[in-house]
Amino acid sequence: MRILTVDDDSLIRKIIRRELQPAGYQIIEANDGKEGLEKLFTIDNIDLVTLDIEMPVMNGFEVLTKVHDPTLKSKLESTNNTDLPVILVTANDTQKIRDKGFYLGASNFVVKPFSKGELLYAVNSILNPNDYFKDLGVLVTDDSKTTRQFIASSIKELGVTIYEADDGTTAYDLLKKIGKDIDLIISDLNMKRMDGDKLCRKVRTQLGFTDLPFIFLSSNEDRNKILELFKIGATDYISKPFFKEELLARMNVHLAHCKMNKLQKQTISELKGTKRLKSLITSLFTQDLRPLLQNIIDSANNVAHGQFDDLKPIMNTISSSSQALLYKVNHIYDELDRIMETTDTPNKSRSQNSNNCSVLIAEAHKMDMLLLSKLLQSYDCDIITAKTATQTIEAVQNITEHDPVDIIFLDIDSLEINGLTTVKKIQHLLNEKQKKQAVIIAITNVHAESQKHTCKISGISEIMAKPIKRLQLQAVMNKYGIQFSDS
Repeated sequence: MRILTVDDDSLIRKIIRRELQPAGYQIIEANDGKEGLEKLFTIDNIDLVTLDIEMPVMNGFEVLTKVHDPTLKSKLESTNNTDLPVILVTANDTQKIRDKGFYLGASNFVVKPFSKGELLYAVNSILNPNDYFKDLGVLVTDDSKTTRQFIASSIKELGVTIYEADDGTTAYDLLKKIGKDIDLIISDLNMKRMDGDKLCRKVRTQLGFTDLPFIFLSSNEDRNKILELFKIGATDYISKPFFKEELLARMNVHLAHCKMNKLQKQTISELKGTKRLKSLITSLFTQDLRPLLQNIIDSANNVAHGQFDDLKPIMNTISSSSQALLYKVNHIYDELDRIMETTDTPNKSRSQNSNNCSVLIAEAHKMDMLLLSKLLQSYDCDIITAKTATQTIEAVQNITEHDPVDIIFLDIDSLEINGLTTVKKIQHLLNEKQKKQAVIIAITNVHAESQKHTCKISGISEIMAKPIKRLQLQAVMNKYGIQFSDS
């Protein structure tokens, strides 16, 4: 990733380069705001800017104003440098300076002289945010654009999706449309069209979001007023002005609680699905399939022993029982489809104690897919599933360098997956998409030495026989450094 460092002090630029280069960042230097702006217009694909404020020729605030000037937008678009995150690196740290910086679009502040690792942490927080909360949404409601920008830039490093509203009315209308995507609300108390307390009441009573965390921001220190806010449904209260560190500490607590609730609901849903499947299969086998199979067996035995002269009635019994049996089997597959809907989504969240391992299961058979998915849940893996060759290739195309796939279980028998041909395609894609090569494990019903040789020369690391057993899977996962985490 490319970082443009703009500072008139060559020593500071050297310190920044020493701080960021070992972490893999490419540093481009400019010794004043004018030169920095020119490099934004001429050098492609810059990812972030560190910007001093007090510089000759053109200061940092002037640079921020220029990069948001609509007349210069086409120049920045030509180098793919629009809407870049900017970290202001300055020795002049006052509330007034911070307010102006955030108003002009700065993402963060680092104060000179900064300690070792401080700037790197700020850069990583923006370019490589934490993904634990990536499935959570936060609504920031404030009639001050500066405050909204400050909050948004502060919590961006948490990895949440951020929504903004400039007053209570806008926030309420947004919640009516996408309330299910909002997991936490941060709201100013005093706003123009609808105050935060009225918004909170309507969220709790009219929209029925009784458990949605609602954090108030206010400079009002009246204890009675604060107590009233908690009575109408406030979850927390932060006094203005507040520090970024305080906001993040509060946010982490409430978002962790939201995440826990989501994971709990997901677990309950999965357990219900498993229980429903077990009940269904038990019922089908004991009440439906056994009698039908017994009818077929008895009828076949009678034919074999020549006990009937007229075979038409008994053949009718075999035919009708076979049709009924086929119907019941199809019914099982339909139920499996419904249960598998949750595991077919390609972006399943990792748990907090994740192995940071991403697994792709390319398996055409529903039952084998379900069994392997359930076994892999014991390893806290991020599980992606695919039923066809096309879905498998699309899943690999969607991975990124920062979110690679570690292990691929590939059904090499089925025509839908088209095993060895698909292996070649995904290996080519993986070489382009990620530095670390994924482990490809063939899963098969066939047990032949010739097949082992073919898989080996195709770059497949392991062959596992179906149905896959827990101990068999555990041995393979341990071999590749994925620890069993089931209690």
